[in-house]
Amino acid sequence: MTAVANIGEFLITRRSRLWEAHDMRIHLAGKKLFHHPEVGDLDLSYEAMQIMTDPGLQFVGFTAEPGSSTDHALRVLGSLAAHHPEEIRLEG
Repeated sequence: MTAVANIGEFLITRRSRLWEAHDMRIHLAGKKLFHHPEVGDLDLSYEAMQIMTDPGLQFVGFTAEPGSSTDHALRVLGSLAAHHPEEIRLEG
């Protein structure tokens, strides 16, 4: 499984656990700390935007501080994905 697939699986698993714990709150902006098994901790800022044409849906963008260790880790993940595109699968 590639790094990209691992991130997707991690995010889906985390959301499921939060949902089961009823710890789902609406946050429009903030910071999230993730841990990725291949590159370590990822300290990301996020902003959620409502999709006006489809009420209830949001687009959430995550960013890393330029030059930070998280920025470097994301570049490493991107490089891993670029070198192994055959392993990237979208499920859903």
